[in-house]
Amino acid sequence: MAQSLGDAADFLKSVGRFSVAPFINFILGVVAVVLLTRFFSPEVYGAWNLFNVAANVCVAVVYLGLSEGVLRFAYSLPDGWSMQDLLWKCILLASGVFLIFSVAVLLFYDVISICLFHEVSFYRIFLLLVYTFALMLLNFFFVSYYRAMNLAEPYTIQQVGIQFFSKLFILGALFAGGSTDSVLSFNVGGILLFLLFCLYIQRKTIFPKIINTSYDGFSETLKFSIAAWPSGLLTRLSLFLIPFVLAHRMGAYEVGLYAATSVFVAVIVVLNNGFMTYWVSFVYKNSETKQKLIVQVHNYMILCIFIVFSLMIVFQHLIYILIGAEYQISRVFFTLVMSDVFFSVFEATTKQGIALKKKSHENAIILLISLCVQFACAWFLVESIGVAGAALATLIAALIRCLLSTWRGQKYYCSIENLGKTTVGIAMILVLALSNWVLAEAYWQELGVIAIVGATLGILFRNDIMKAVDALKQVRDARMRRVHPST
Repeated sequence: MAQSLGDAADFLKSVGRFSVAPFINFILGVVAVVLLTRFFSPEVYGAWNLFNVAANVCVAVVYLGLSEGVLRFAYSLPDGWSMQDLLWKCILLASGVFLIFSVAVLLFYDVISICLFHEVSFYRIFLLLVYTFALMLLNFFFVSYYRAMNLAEPYTIQQVGIQFFSKLFILGALFAGGSTDSVLSFNVGGILLFLLFCLYIQRKTIFPKIINTSYDGFSETLKFSIAAWPSGLLTRLSLFLIPFVLAHRMGAYEVGLYAATSVFVAVIVVLNNGFMTYWVSFVYKNSETKQKLIVQVHNYMILCIFIVFSLMIVFQHLIYILIGAEYQISRVFFTLVMSDVFFSVFEATTKQGIALKKKSHENAIILLISLCVQFACAWFLVESIGVAGAALATLIAALIRCLLSTWRGQKYYCSIENLGKTTVGIAMILVLALSNWVLAEAYWQELGVIAIVGATLGILFRNDIMKAVDALKQVRDARMRRVHPST
């Protein structure tokens, strides 16, 4: 029991170290959304959002899944290799893919521009490519490297910097008229400046003194990365799909309304990013030795999801006071959009068996199925119930993805101790997501739903709650001993 609590306490401390960046980013993200929705129209905000999700799809294309390869093989490097050797081989390969990708995009820039922006603009496509390359380098050099090496402090600085320069920096576009082109230009310019700053500061860390030209042993990394590539690409496509459908079926204005829910996404990022940053490498290292803790983390995550989701619903009116008046309609369906991210958090503790058994193709198949469902539902529902239809399509697709991922993940690695608890957890996300949409302005009824769900979870998870409290006490006591060693 004591050993179990000690492991849980150590896990919480490690997650906490990597949660600093998401927490600061949450604050910056809320400030950014508040300012952007007040200073820019939904059309401009929507075009900016579509530009960003399109860039992330492009990054996923040129990545070849190599960022996952860096994380997977950071602790099993070929003989004679350093971490920098692995990192640079991945970067050079991805850069080559980027060059080929760029040529293809520029050859068809007019078609791509019309698909994204409903007008021909070589400038926006050029900005898109520059932005893609900058994000690729930032993610390789810093996100993957710091995560793999368990370096929480520089990871925090880098993540906060990306958030600041990619969002708040675009406020400078107000001095250039606040047009779509000026917003995109300031966004890309901010990221480029931050990239150059990071490369200069970390030049001694990331640039190897001796270049290892041997590629012996790299094939394993490449094989794993290519297998994981479709999953990463499809994940990014799922984020791009709804803005794309809304832009074509309705317009950039509706994309902006849908994107306004990002203020709530930022809340979940606090929960998810700090956790996932540490969780993936933790499972790879400890799947055989700490399975009981992994099972316990799954139960903890269900409780965390309930707490965060409930707080979002309770304080939704307060949060929406901060958002521009034109965006207020998104409050009706924001929980439907949030369900996608919450299901992602949920399945992170149930699907790891797929990665452990190197069955990445199954992830890809699951994501493809959910993507097709999302596209079909969104295409038809948008016409009948507007932006809320796109949000409902997101919920349906997320539920299917979660169920399939959990089913396949548990086949290879058991992280679910009690199927009943897990079923209740999935049902809880659905109930909370749908209640806000169905009940609309019936605020007190929503609170009643939260109370019922909370009471149910409290009964089912009472032992898990007590263990979590004990683990948190251990973390607190350890911190107190560091501050006051003589007591």
